[in-house]
Amino acid sequence: INKGLWLAAGACLFIAAAHILTSAALPLFFTQEAGLPTYAPGLAFAIKCLVEVSVILLIPYAMQRYSSRTALYAATLIAMPTFYILSQVESLPQLVLGAALEGLYYGIFAGVSITFVQSFANGRLGRATSLYMNSLFLGGMIGNVSMGLIASAYSYQTAIQFSFVIIVIALVVLVASRRNDRVVSNSMEQQTHP
Repeated sequence: INKGLWLAAGACLFIAAAHILTSAALPLFFTQEAGLPTYAPGLAFAIKCLVEVSVILLIPYAMQRYSSRTALYAATLIAMPTFYILSQVESLPQLVLGAALEGLYYGIFAGVSITFVQSFANGRLGRATSLYMNSLFLGGMIGNVSMGLIASAYSYQTAIQFSFVIIVIALVVLVASRRNDRVVSNSMEQQTHP
């Protein structure tokens, strides 16, 4: 069993789950609980996408200087205050800030996550890519189901706040996968110098 690969995919699963949980709850939170205008969800989505696409396009330049692991650490650390800010939105300026931060952290994640997971492939890129895609789909399913359950029991705001717990779990899994970096680099070294 390739522990590093499973941990890397697990980190992606939790990041995806936190993102989808928040994304699913935000439109209803903005309009029903925060009392913002009906165009607020569309405005937030547009800002988030604009920032996200810009970050995805620029991330290859940052990757020349930083590792994919460092970028994922940054994404999870940016996501933590993002979820708090989004759960406390009461005005359009707060919404703009939260949406921009959401685009920033998710753009970083989207730009580097597959590279991170594939770094644990040990020559089996197809398996790593498949595991990565499955982690995103499963994370999305967990996020959507969780949003429905949490919002029904408590509120949409609580669902967004729960994303903070999930992103902390993602960070812990990322840190746990660090130990396997040495295993991966040792096996690559052995392949190049038999």
